[in-house]
Amino acid sequence: MSDNIEVVVEEEEAQGELRSTLEILSGSELEKATKFLCDEFNTSQSEMEDRNKKLIKWRQTMEAVASDAPKTTPFKNASNVTIPLTQTLAQDMYALIKGMFDARSPLWSVESTIKDSEVVARHKTVQKFLSIVSRSPNDLDMEEVLKDLIMEVVVAGGCFPKVIWSTDSWRVMDQMGQGEKEIMFHDGPQVVVVPVERCNYRRGVPTIERLPWIGLTTPLTEMEIRELASKNIYDPAAVESILEQRRTLATDVESQEQKAEWFNEVETTGLYDITEFWFYWDVDGSGVPVDLFFTIHVPTMTVLNQQYNALGARFVV
Repeated sequence: MSDNIEVVVEEEEAQGELRSTLEILSGSELEKATKFLCDEFNTSQSEMEDRNKKLIKWRQTMEAVASDAPKTTPFKNASNVTIPLTQTLAQDMYALIKGMFDARSPLWSVESTIKDSEVVARHKTVQKFLSIVSRSPNDLDMEEVLKDLIMEVVVAGGCFPKVIWSTDSWRVMDQMGQGEKEIMFHDGPQVVVVPVERCNYRRGVPTIERLPWIGLTTPLTEMEIRELASKNIYDPAAVESILEQRRTLATDVESQEQKAEWFNEVETTGLYDITEFWFYWDVDGSGVPVDLFFTIHVPTMTVLNQQYNALGARFVV
């Protein structure tokens, strides 16, 4: 049996009507659920404030940005050079872990328990396909994912990888501005590394699936949320209601990143902090809560999307 992979490209079927946004909760029940989530979110941010300040300090020492401020100890105008020990140690650990993954070829191995030559050849074909998908920039792009994942683990002690099915596209016009088409960059599974500062939940429950709620925040641009609204992934009316509520100040983490890259550390951003919540809620009055997945703009308490979590697992690890 050959291990060649045959790819068949079929013509796309004509697209029908856009999906409609689902309405699981409405009226006072929706207001009640939204208020609960936003109140819990704000409380958890207060609880995590001390930890997040430590993380900012760790990231700052990792960047080892030179300071031009005058130093007065141990004497006036003393040398302001600090040996970047944290950066050196973090980069050593990063290189060690990254090298371990880079040495794996292929990244994933598929072994057959049946020693029949034809079955073994099939498994090797699957292994070759997974290797292509894992390293392709238009698919999983695991090399870039591992860079972010390993750095977050080394510097912050962990992170929250989110596994999603992502469709990234944008609209373009021809040179005469007469024809419009959609360019598809990515349509498939994707691993997104979420820093711990952008993950909120209440303490006391050890596993993600058992948490009453967990929220992951992603800063999006106006173009991105408009694109999601155009596909009815986000409620278009809800998106229109938050467009004037963009965030204009950098967060502490963004400020540190900008400073490390020699930008103005209080540069305005014009971003929208969009939070994805997984939470349990009794939707039909039966007394038995079900797992829901809502997307909310917390500063305005605006619900952009409502879904049932039909996967049976929260796609955060």
